[in-house]
Order: sequence, then C-alpha cells, then structure tokens
Amino acid sequence: MLFRSENVLKSGYGAGLQKSSSESLGQLTINGNGSLTAIGAGKSAGIGGKYGGKGTNITISSGTVIANGGDSGAGIGGGYNGSAYNITVNGGNVIATGGVNGAGIGGGDGSGNGGAASNITIRGGTVTANGGKNAAGIGGGYFQTGSSIKICGGSVKAAAGTNANAFGGGYGKKAFTPTLDDGTARVYLLKIENTNNEPISIDGQNYLPVNHSSYYINDTALYAYLSANEHTVKVGSNKTAAYKYSSKKNKFMKVPSAEDFEFIPPDGTFYDGNPKTAVVRPAAGVNGMGNITVKYYDESNTEVTAPLNIGTYTVRITVEEGTDHLASVGELEIGKFSITKEIPDITLPSAAAITYGEPLASSALTSGWSWVDDTVIPTVSNSGYAAKMSVTDYDRYALSGSISSKGKSFLHI
Repeated sequence: MLFRSENVLKSGYGAGLQKSSSESLGQLTINGNGSLTAIGAGKSAGIGGKYGGKGTNITISSGTVIANGGDSGAGIGGGYNGSAYNITVNGGNVIATGGVNGAGIGGGDGSGNGGAASNITIRGGTVTANGGKNAAGIGGGYFQTGSSIKICGGSVKAAAGTNANAFGGGYGKKAFTPTLDDGTARVYLLKIENTNNEPISIDGQNYLPVNHSSYYINDTALYAYLSANEHTVKVGSNKTAAYKYSSKKNKFMKVPSAEDFEFIPPDGTFYDGNPKTAVVRPAAGVNGMGNITVKYYDESNTEVTAPLNIGTYTVRITVEEGTDHLASVGELEIGKFSITKEIPDITLPSAAAITYGEPLASSALTSGWSWVDDTVIPTVSNSGYAAKMSVTDYDRYALSGSISSKGKSFLHI
C-alpha cells in the first residue's frame, strides 16, 4: 500500500486497514511520504485483524502510520481472539495504540492462544507502542503471551497497559526481553537525550533516527535498544561517552571517564612542611556518581598517603558504582600538581651611618643581612658594598647559598 498526503481509514465494522487472517494470502506492505491513520471498530485492530482475525505478514517501511485499535483490538495486529505474528517495521513514524485488552503492536483480547503474539521485528524508524489496559505495549493482549520480539534499530518507546508488560505478555503473563535479529542476544533500553536534534553515532556508526521527535516534537530523547556489552555514544560535538548494561540495576549506566570530574589542585603549593591534598568531584551536570577515592603518586609512581615533599604528584581516582554510573575499571588519572620551593620576598637592606675611618662592621644592616667583607673601610665617595642574606631553611626556599646586592653605607666624616 502506497500513500501520499494525509489519509484516514475508519471502520464501522472490522479493522481500519484490514489484512486477511490467512498467512497464505499475501503480504501487507505500507509505505509512503504522507500520513495514514487507521481506526478500528470494536473488537478489531487499527491495522490487521477484525473480530476473530489474526494480524500477520504486515510490514511498514516509511511514512507516518497511526493505528488505533477498538476495544479488545490491537493497534497493529490481531482483533478480538486474534493472534499476531510476522509484523515488521523497517522505517517511518509508527504510533500504535491498543484498545482495552489489546496490545499496541501484537495480539488482541482473547481466550486460549487467541491474543498471543510472536515474531515482531523493528529494524528502524520511530516506533511508539501503547498497550491498552491489561495488554502489552508490544506483545500479547489480555492474559496472552508475547515472544520473539526483535529490535535491531530505530527509536522504540513501548508502554504497557495497566498490569501488563512493555514487552511480552499481557496481564498474568511473563515479560519478554527483546533480542537482536539472531534471536539470542538480548537488548536493553539506552535512553539518550538529544534536545538539539544533533547527529548521533553509536559504536562509531551514524544512527538514525537521532531522537523521537519526528512525531512527538517535545520528546527529544532517542530510545535505542542495545546489547549488554559496552557501547560508545557521541551526540553532536560532545565527547564520546561509554555505557554498559548493569544487570544489578537493570539499566544502562555510564562508564566513568576523566571528563566526568572536576579537578581542583591544592591551594598554595609551596613547600611548608604540611601535606597538600586536591579535591576531585563530579563535574557540573554529572549526577548519580558513586563514592570517589583520591590517590596520589610521586615521580617514581609510588603511592603516597598525602603529598608533602617537593616534587610533582599524579592524582588518580577510583569510583564506586552509583545510581547512574558504573564503578571505574581500575584507576582514572585526573590531573597533576607540583610542590615547589618558595621564592622568598626579599627587601634590600638598609645600612646604619658610620664615621669616616670606621669599618663596615660598625654599620649595622637590616636583620638577616651581613656584609660580605665587614673589614673594609669605606671611602666617602663609593658605589656601595656587597651584603648578603643568610638562608637557613633550604628545604623551603628556592635559594642556594646566599644572594648578593649592593647596600650603601652612609658615612659621617
């Protein structure tokens, strides 16, 4: 079925867009560059089966498709007592809403296996599936099972009806974890915020769609389903972030990186005999981080309790698992700082006046200073004589031996 512009199919009896229940009677393929709204009557699907009819061999490839099931009917899939299988979404914007006891995509209400669903595959596009009361978002209707649900791409937002599962069975039946195409590797939701509709890459590959806003303009998150392995995600020009699924928390969590932290070196890094410690804390906007342990390593890569002596220190951290971040794998290097000798604030000395003929020893200098040669008898006309300042705390000050300056002696003749 190829559609253009805006189209509405509303049934008074049966599905809005009805597909024969028989698997042997062809395939329903929907695509176009407009919109199609299909509204089912009571006990019928929006797209798929009527009362007692299955929803099988349905493929949606493009366009905007809105499917609303009547009471007891699925949005896309089976009508009352109708199962659903071989439903595939390759692209487009799909919004499927089940009636009471009907799945968003999958089976309708029924008895026996009448509303069960299997072999539902999403490979691309933006898919929103809302289960009716007691029914799955994607899967079975009321008290019906849902299985063999595969998500290999796209942005998928599935919401369960009351007392049901987002994926899998309706009321009273088990949930089902979607898989990749191979049917064995399970996939889990990674919600990626993308408010500016920027390009997204996952594991180095461009990903489409970039978020869920193609129909719901205020929903700017991407709902990607990925395996439990570690995955790298890059949004626009932001730095690449890594995520891995936590079976303990039942969700994807960010792998901590150095960029997630703010490093504040110690105040005053001149040697003074006291230990120096840095501050490491989550960067602005980073939430859900676990406890941080800060470690210091000297220039020989030996861990020290707290930096004290002159030298350069490397700061590394370990992080415990938090609410949104995993524990760090090993240590993360965050920054470096150095403890150095202090350059003293030197004020040139003043010399007391002496009488002509007296040696420099008779001219007292500012405390801490002395003449280099105090036996010299200065002349009336002179350009000054050398004085020195003694430094005893060599560990603290960046001086070696003594420094010299020219100090004038004022003479009485």
